[in-house]
Amino acid sequence: MIQDKKLLLILGISLLAALILLSMNPISQDSGYHQFADSRTIVNIPNFFNVLSNLPFLIVGFLGIRLMLAGELNLRDAPLNNAYLLFFVGVLLTGLGSGYYHSRPDNSSLLWDRLAITLSFMAFFCAIVGECISTSLAKRLLLPLLALGIASVCYWKITESHGQGDLRPYILIQFLPIALIPLILWQYDGKQKGCQYVWYVLGAYFLAKIAESLDAGIYQYLHIISGHSLKHLLVGFGTYIVYATLKARPNG
Repeated sequence: MIQDKKLLLILGISLLAALILLSMNPISQDSGYHQFADSRTIVNIPNFFNVLSNLPFLIVGFLGIRLMLAGELNLRDAPLNNAYLLFFVGVLLTGLGSGYYHSRPDNSSLLWDRLAITLSFMAFFCAIVGECISTSLAKRLLLPLLALGIASVCYWKITESHGQGDLRPYILIQFLPIALIPLILWQYDGKQKGCQYVWYVLGAYFLAKIAESLDAGIYQYLHIISGHSLKHLLVGFGTYIVYATLKARPNG
């Protein structure tokens, strides 16, 4: 039985969010989602800048994987190392998946983008759980949450193939951890546990979502880069903050 009242609050919010979202009608993929403001083809690559702007994910993902495999970080337990390693694997795969998706945007290619994003989201959430709450809890959560994330994307794709796409599980898996992380940092004194950097990561993510929502407006104003490409760069910067923070930790 869970004795930690803080953990009970987090669990209660998670269950409530799941019940609310899953009680709603199925949410299908917007048919206009694949239409981006900057569709320029350069050197025979469609949507060139939306593809190119995924480069930071490839770079940070590679650097992060190399850092974690070196085994020199002063992390408190193996589950933290595993969570961060999977996070950087997800970041690298996001660069590949998102680049592939933007080179030929449709629901089929979007599947690979979302699978990679889900991997990085779930792994990062487990890393924060391990840093702030308990490494043993992070260890117990890592594989089930990864499985749930993958299942949410597969469920969306299967329902799309049957003519009634349903994004509800994927939306829950993507946004609930982002909503819970600030609560975890506050409840478990993340600043004292070396997690203050996470606020900057969240800030980059929120700015990225704003840029994404202003895709056409930013492109019309700047004429060089679109809001969606800027989103990639901002999220890529967020992943770099994670990498730089881990790299700056003393060696174990």
